[in-house]
Amino acid sequence: TRPSVKIQDGCNNRCSYCLIPFARGNSRSDSIKNIIEQINIHIQDNRKEIVLTGIHIGQFGLERNEKLIDLLKEIEKTDIKRYRLGSLYINEINEELFDFLVNSKKFCPHFHLSLQSLCDKTLKNMNRSYSKKEALLMIDKIQKNFNLPFIGADIILGFPDETKEDFLETKEALIYSNISYIHAFPYSKRKGTRAYDFDNQILEHIKKERTKEIIELSNILHKKFLEKNKNEIRPVLFEKKGKNGLYSGISDNYIKIYKESCENLRNTISLVDFSKIDELY
Repeated sequence: TRPSVKIQDGCNNRCSYCLIPFARGNSRSDSIKNIIEQINIHIQDNRKEIVLTGIHIGQFGLERNEKLIDLLKEIEKTDIKRYRLGSLYINEINEELFDFLVNSKKFCPHFHLSLQSLCDKTLKNMNRSYSKKEALLMIDKIQKNFNLPFIGADIILGFPDETKEDFLETKEALIYSNISYIHAFPYSKRKGTRAYDFDNQILEHIKKERTKEIIELSNILHKKFLEKNKNEIRPVLFEKKGKNGLYSGISDNYIKIYKESCENLRNTISLVDFSKIDELY
């Protein structure tokens, strides 16, 4: 019910911990024409939502002097009911793209931000191209301009030379950001990357402890996000009927719900009053 459409592969960045550019090469994009043809096939198959995926979708079209927004404008012309975007860098959400998404009738208010850290020293060591301040400003801007958007983020813990103070800087910034979910995972050495040979590698048990702490924080933030939504009425795409007899669905802002119905709700979008749902996920 929610097929993925791969629009791009590879990456032009050279983050110090990442092997993807060596394994998959620089960014290469599918053509807008071919992507739209794929989407139209999904529409013919009665699909209601698509998810645009890739290694670094913010770099879509660069090799052809195109931009992600050029693709999105064409998607808006199709009969697809709604679409989501894969992971984005905060500094690739420029004013033009941001305004387009705010005014879109089909974009789901669901952002997954490739942050990796919210400590400026660590970001510099990772060779990331933005600051903690820029990230927090973008998160605040998204929250103010969209109605209860889901904001997730990737965070790497225990990167080389990450002190306890650096870790706490990231944690405190995440608390301040009030995002919806954190995909937290420990730094893993990859031979062939610059970070593999960095000094001050962090002990494994410390990485695990820090990761556990951020996962616990994520659980708290996600519960707060769900609490804000408890009286919302949102469009939900129902995906399947479970063994328990309940239909499971995903809201536009990425909340999973379960609902009982005598009708066949599979692959339908309907407005759901969350105040009448026992629990949100």
